[in-house]
Amino acid sequence: EVCPIPLTMIFSISGLVSAAVLASSLGNTAGAEIHDNTVSFPGSTALHFNVSHFGITGGQPYKGTTTQGNVVHIQAGRKGSAGPAADFGAGLDLLNVLGLDTAWPHLTQLPKDLNFVAIGTLSITFPSNTTHTCQDIRLGQGHHGFDNNWWIGSKDCISVPETHQFNCKTLDPPSKGGCRVTISPGNSDHEFEVREDMSE
Repeated sequence: EVCPIPLTMIFSISGLVSAAVLASSLGNTAGAEIHDNTVSFPGSTALHFNVSHFGITGGQPYKGTTTQGNVVHIQAGRKGSAGPAADFGAGLDLLNVLGLDTAWPHLTQLPKDLNFVAIGTLSITFPSNTTHTCQDIRLGQGHHGFDNNWWIGSKDCISVPETHQFNCKTLDPPSKGGCRVTISPGNSDHEFEVREDMSE
């Protein structure tokens, strides 16, 4: 004999399912808020970042990239995934990148996951009033430990592990629209120190 399920139990089960779906939905949107993600370039007086491509984890918001003084502001969500990391590393070798506060032994691999990546032309002005135009600059934010750390990469830059320097040098000097700067880790996981190379 088939025992009928009480109607109250059906409603209870239905309510549990609805609650589970609602909780799942809320969980999927958790962490999708906008953050003011900043990375600074001490040693410079002004920046301009013309972003040509922005990659971010699916479902995360992005509301633009701006600069103020020597700081880049990226209004975006924070959730790591392989997509932005793939955009960051496309066409680059290991020595074409520099990461801040990366996991030991540091220069062994490109980032596997990033929250987002901004790719474009970064114009850096120094106290000498000289502006260096650095193309194909890639700024990515990852996660290490309890903090969000930053990565920078470019086909025109080479990392020198022994000196912790990242040398960006084009054939053309800055007077002809080129880029000749040296980048090194700053005092935090969101700070790249920059200085200009005036050699012709």
